[in-house]
Amino acid sequence: MRIKEETKKSIILYILNKIHEGCPTLTKTVSEVFEINRATVYKYMNELIEKGIIRKLKRDQYEIIAQEFRYHLERAKDELDEEADVYRSCFEEHIKNLSLNARGIWDYVFGEMVNNVIEHSEASELDLIIKQDYLCTEVRIIDDGIGIFNKIMKYFNLHSIDDAVNELFKGKLTTDSEHHSGEGIFFSSKLVDEFFIISDNKVFTHNKYSESDIFSIEGLKDIGTAVIMRLSNYTKRQARDVFNQYSDEEGVFIRTVIPLGTIFDSNPVSRSQA
Repeated sequence: MRIKEETKKSIILYILNKIHEGCPTLTKTVSEVFEINRATVYKYMNELIEKGIIRKLKRDQYEIIAQEFRYHLERAKDELDEEADVYRSCFEEHIKNLSLNARGIWDYVFGEMVNNVIEHSEASELDLIIKQDYLCTEVRIIDDGIGIFNKIMKYFNLHSIDDAVNELFKGKLTTDSEHHSGEGIFFSSKLVDEFFIISDNKVFTHNKYSESDIFSIEGLKDIGTAVIMRLSNYTKRQARDVFNQYSDEEGVFIRTVIPLGTIFDSNPVSRSQA
């Protein structure tokens, strides 16, 4: 029986997701779920190996091959003047083959986070690390600036870094109200699958995480602020749906969800903003 191309694509994505999950019975599982023989499963996995998408480690165990791209930008060399220039020179090439909705999400979140570095961080240098495989794209934006939580704490005269992180969870916070609405971080955190801000040994995120995993990531020592974002290359999420979820009929930002448990071991709190 000839397998339709759309069905084959579904099988390929399922195989890759199971590899990502570390499925111990990969061939058997794929064969049973799609009701195809194991020879067909092996054929598809060999095709993935030949295309450089996966590599075989041992019997029925594979890993997805990721590519990594690094960029170092300096303000003194006029490389941190406009986020659009950083996008075009460092990032656009890596997402050009993604779906329109995925590119739209990356356009927004990348621009917002690089703009924060350029206009607010007081950083002289920015390191950009892009890790990409067949399933997912990860972006790390690391600067040597004052640190986002430290800046918020001083600007709003807060008592501690924890208070600054808590304020950021409210979703509409800016130290430059004349030029920015303060919604960029909130919406960025909702648009991607995983979103982390690390600074002063504190973490802002809506995702579950292990501190040992976060702080063991290369390049996070002696930094100002690091932003880590991950998004599936096959996301179905639409940016407009996320914006609409937290806006009124006139497009005004009205609602945030504040998971205080990530800071104070309390339960998540939902509150409305006027």
